Amino acid sequence: MDVVIVVLIFSIVQSILGVGLLVFGTPTLLMLGYGFIETLIILLPCSLVISAVQVSTSWRQIDKLKLTLPLLSIPTIAIGIYFSASFDEPSVLYSLIGVGMVLTAISRLSVKASAFMGRLASRFLFSYIPIMGLIHGLTNMGGALLTILASNLYSDKGKVRSNIAYGYLIFAIAQLTVIFTILGEDIRSLNYYYPVMAVAVYLSVGKLIYNNIKSGLYNHLVTGLCMAYGLVLLFTK
Repeated sequence: MDVVIVVLIFSIVQSILGVGLLVFGTPTLLMLGYGFIETLIILLPCSLVISAVQVSTSWRQIDKLKLTLPLLSIPTIAIGIYFSASFDEPSVLYSLIGVGMVLTAISRLSVKASAFMGRLASRFLFSYIPIMGLIHGLTNMGGALLTILASNLYSDKGKVRSNIAYGYLIFAIAQLTVIFTILGEDIRSLNYYYPVMAVAVYLSVGKLIYNNIKSGLYNHLVTGLCMAYGLVLLFTK
């Protein structure tokens, strides 16, 4: 039941913000006692189906990241997730994820910091994306960096969400491939009910809320959630 609640709540969040299932679902399940790889097997298919639906209806809005994102991120995602499987102490993951989320929130709160991160991401795109992939493989938190990148490449909330969804689609495919091939996890451990629930929530509730939310409120929600979860994780042992 705890997994069902997490999937339902953060499917709504992801439907609205473009992020949610991984950025907030991962730390939630870790704090509930689930292992990192177990958490990925639960959440990645859910994120994948929502992202696939979002991308299928907004493919034309994806341009700058269409080729560069998969080419530059997939190799480092594979490296990161391979090493993440060796983390025995959950507090290491909590700290890594918490710091990343707090820094993301701070960068979004400060106009100067946000502009600096935007310039950094754009100027060093071919370095930024591999680093983002490595962080995502290690912590499942590359979505925070993906949000910064998309938010600075585009001002329109539709383009921002579409490119975030595309990134998450690539991330999920790469991660699941590594989990079931290189790490040798049993593909029969997949639960197909969770992705069905996730896409049902997106189609029935998430799209309606998203269509009525303003861009300013959208940005504040992402920032607030990142800061709140980051602080919780930093004080969780």
